[in-house]
Amino acid sequence: MHESRRFPRLLPRVGKNVKVVFGKPVDAARWKDVRGEWEKLCEVHGFGKDRVGDSQNMPQEVKTGEDAVRLRIETTARVREEVVRLRRELGWSEEEPTAKLVETYKEVGMTKEGKTAWKTNV
Repeated sequence: MHESRRFPRLLPRVGKNVKVVFGKPVDAARWKDVRGEWEKLCEVHGFGKDRVGDSQNMPQEVKTGEDAVRLRIETTARVREEVVRLRRELGWSEEEPTAKLVETYKEVGMTKEGKTAWKTNV
């Protein structure tokens, strides 16, 4: 649903078809290396496993540091690869090449989190 739509924003419009697809589970080994790096990063900055969910007190380096951002980008890329695999299995068309780029979803002068530039960049 478009960002500017008000209630019932999370529901599709009447008469629209909606299809929800779940693929095969992704092997946990696919994430083992990035998860290990994340755990090391948290440990180095004193944010151990006992603090899971405590984002209010998360060190800035774990939130926005270079290594944290790199790990998030890598994880997102892997998730997108799995989505592309599922699209292919279903016989759907390939996604736009720019869909995997962060810049596709940012607007010039964007001030509100979550607002995309999909309409302006396509």
